[in-house]
Parts: sequence; structure tokens; C-alpha cells
Amino acid sequence: MQGTICATPESGFFGGGEPEIYFGPWNRKFMKEPASTTTAGVTRDYQGKKVFLQCDPVLAPGTKTETGRACKVTVNGQLLVTANVEFKK
Repeated sequence: MQGTICATPESGFFGGGEPEIYFGPWNRKFMKEPASTTTAGVTRDYQGKKVFLQCDPVLAPGTKTETGRACKVTVNGQLLVTANVEFKK
């Protein structure tokens, strides 16, 4: 299985609402989650397989300001893809 992680470029904390993280196997749109829900992780079923998306907050050095997310997707417990998503003004 192949997969892609991306985020919405037009939304953000500075006016467009909360950023959303997307994951899609085989270039399909499958999961679309607000960044805050990915901290605990989100599980969905895809053709009998358990897909788990989790993104840890990335903080700016020396501050509590969130500058992005370090995301990973596992399928049936096996790591499929990782990505770092940066939040920009």
C-alpha cells in the first residue's frame, strides 16, 4: 500500500480556522481531520485494514508556540508513511 499525508494550505490558526491533516491511500482522499484530533490519533477502517493517523505537535524552540505537526500513518500496526507539516503565517 502507498499513501500520502498533506494539510490544507488555506486554513490556519490565523483566520481560516484550524488546520486539517489529510491522509489518502493510493492517492485517494480518505481521512480529513482537524489537527487537534490527530494528537490522540484517529483510527479508520480501509478495506478491512486498520489505518491509524497520529500527529505530534512541534513546538518552536524555547516557546509553547505550535509551529507544525510530525505525522505518521500505520496500517495494521505497520508504519506506512511519515511527514512533517509546517504551519506558516
